Amino acid sequence: MKRLSRFLALITCITVALATVAYAADPAPAVVAPTAPQAVANFLQATVFPIIASLFTGVLAVFVQRLGEKYKIEALAQKDNILTQLAYQGITLAEEKAAQLIGSKSALTGNDKLDIAVSHILSAMPKISPERAKAITEATLAQIPGVGATGNQAFSFGPIIQAFTAPLVPEATTAAAPDAATA
Repeated sequence: MKRLSRFLALITCITVALATVAYAADPAPAVVAPTAPQAVANFLQATVFPIIASLFTGVLAVFVQRLGEKYKIEALAQKDNILTQLAYQGITLAEEKAAQLIGSKSALTGNDKLDIAVSHILSAMPKISPERAKAITEATLAQIPGVGATGNQAFSFGPIIQAFTAPLVPEATTAAAPDAATA
């Protein structure tokens, strides 16, 4: 943490030094001398406020870093990603086992496949409750098109993901040929 604080202090000092040099190098336009309140306002706007903003940004970065460490935000996000990957692996494992049994007399039902996927999660992360593992598996299953109860109507994560999956160029529509009656 000391290294991060020193690094942020160094970045802040470099920013202040560059802002000061840039302000000093900028020639002032040849205009009428401003009044005293205008000169103070110009000084504050051109010099003091950028310095305060850079200092505030440095302090804010340290605060956000400490807040993230306190609540273990990154570790929770990684754990959630691992659970989602395990659920996907469990679903594909269940589908693969069902595909192997296609020619035989026995077949896997939907509940059997769900049990296989949940047991895959529980084997990798035994501290997760079976109910939570089942919920994660069902949520992941609903996002995979072509499998599960939703079939090809898979749910997406939200409008941001939909924006990335939409085609960049709309498909061209062909104009209808005029019929003989209107020609």
